Amino acid sequence: MTKPNNHLFKDITVLIVGLGGYTQGSGVSAAQFFARNGADVIISDIKTKTQLRENVKQLKDFKNITFDLGKKHDISLVDQADVVFQNPGVPDLNDVITRAFIKEVPVINDWTLFFLHPKANCIAVTGTRGKSTTTSLLHAIVKEKHTDAKLAGNIGVSPLQFLETYKGELVVAELSSWLLRGLRLVKKSPKLAIVTNIMNDHQNMYSSMKAYINDKKEIFKYQTNKNTTVLNYDDPKTRAMGKSTKGKVVWVSLKKIPDGSNGIYVDNGMIVYRDKGKIKKIVREGEYPLFGEHNTQNIMFATAAALSINTPLKSIQKVIKKFKGITYRLEHIRRWKGMDFYNDATATTPDAMIAAISAFIEKRDVVLIAGGMDKELDYTKWAKVAAGHTKSIILIPGSATDKMRKAIKPYGYRPIYAKNLKGAMKCAMSIAQKGDNIVFSPGGASFNGFKNEFDRGDQFNKIVLNLR
Repeated sequence: MTKPNNHLFKDITVLIVGLGGYTQGSGVSAAQFFARNGADVIISDIKTKTQLRENVKQLKDFKNITFDLGKKHDISLVDQADVVFQNPGVPDLNDVITRAFIKEVPVINDWTLFFLHPKANCIAVTGTRGKSTTTSLLHAIVKEKHTDAKLAGNIGVSPLQFLETYKGELVVAELSSWLLRGLRLVKKSPKLAIVTNIMNDHQNMYSSMKAYINDKKEIFKYQTNKNTTVLNYDDPKTRAMGKSTKGKVVWVSLKKIPDGSNGIYVDNGMIVYRDKGKIKKIVREGEYPLFGEHNTQNIMFATAAALSINTPLKSIQKVIKKFKGITYRLEHIRRWKGMDFYNDATATTPDAMIAAISAFIEKRDVVLIAGGMDKELDYTKWAKVAAGHTKSIILIPGSATDKMRKAIKPYGYRPIYAKNLKGAMKCAMSIAQKGDNIVFSPGGASFNGFKNEFDRGDQFNKIVLNLR
């Protein structure tokens, strides 16, 4: 039996809505955190115990945790709860969350609790694309100076994994729109906020695009004039955010930033940073392992943020020149028989696929493997890019796959269909030649046939690495 470590939440009942599919994610971390601290924990999830077996296994020794799994969420559980913990994958439109709001039961997440800590010290990144690479690169940069800096959020671990021993160390976090919801209750934002871009995404989880953007704005909504917001000047939606934040605005642009403003941009192939009229040369394009225009932007976001907290320029340049990217983000897996294999398994939108294809426009031919579940997104723009810049497209099953097929049909392009990822790889190998790039960039969610997007990436890697 696992007994509570202390009684911080004694006599408190916490309803966790959504255990989630990640072993160090918000749901499991919250269950462990509250149970360790004396609360009675109820976990509700529509997935079965078998589907959640790895996460349930981690909680089996806690006698103060009960489960309600494998069926529709029971809204009456809200009546038993003092607090409702909302897993990031659970939308505000969920009946249980709606009932909690009506009953005025506090709805929180792990970042609500983190920002309640009196020493909360956080730099956070959000956006539709680029936030994971930006967060990882920024973390690598700041660790040169802050050796105890932590990586958390979507890309790392839940802060509840370390909150009980936290002493104010710098935390670099990737925060999705869902995680940012938790800041509403505490009315606090990170001291340094980065918004990479705003594109259509998660429209199956939101009532409108406006609602999605409003969640993103939480990252700077409660800043003061002593704080900083790094924004993408090239994106009209993030450019407009410059009028909303109270923090000092630092712009990022692949072109040019307005005269007199502070920020980072590309000047004749050189990435430069301008602050109060003074120019710092950062690095020349192509002098770093990451490739593609989108990654140049990610480098600029991380650099702008790092310079905003007085990180030495030499430390920034050192890390940029050796940083090779992160897992499942257009990650180079292997070169075999003259063909290169890239894993972009976390690409769940058409914009993400466009970024992947565009990264190879100056290179060799692309054989694209795509397909997944729909998030109510439009694939029209993707179809034009894909038709013009891929050698072949192989589609695996899913509702988003059907939309891709219809979108590309007017271009006279005929994709190949495979029953699963393994079959898609066999097709790709029959088409690709020496010098080609085989790119797995799904462009849809991973709800069909995979535990999550990381499991999807692992399966692709296993197939590639077993090629003989």
